Amino acid sequence: MTEDLSPLQPPEYRYLVGVGCLDCRHLIDLVESTCEAFPGGIPLDILQDRVRHDAHYPGDRGIHFEKV
Repeated sequence: MTEDLSPLQPPEYRYLVGVGCLDCRHLIDLVESTCEAFPGGIPLDILQDRVRHDAHYPGDRGIHFEKV
C-alpha cells in the first residue's frame, strides 16, 4: 500500500509539486501543492512521480490527470 502523506504534513514536504502536476488542468496551488482531486494536499507518491495519476488513486474524488 502506498503512503498517503500530504505535503502539508510534515512541514518539510511543503512546496513540492510533481512534474506531471505542472501539466495538469486540475492544479490549484503550486505553493501549497493542492489540486481539485486533492484539495487538502497532493499525496507524496504522486508528487514524487512514484505513481501516475491517470487512473484512480485513493481519495482522488474521481478526478484524474488531464493535460492542460
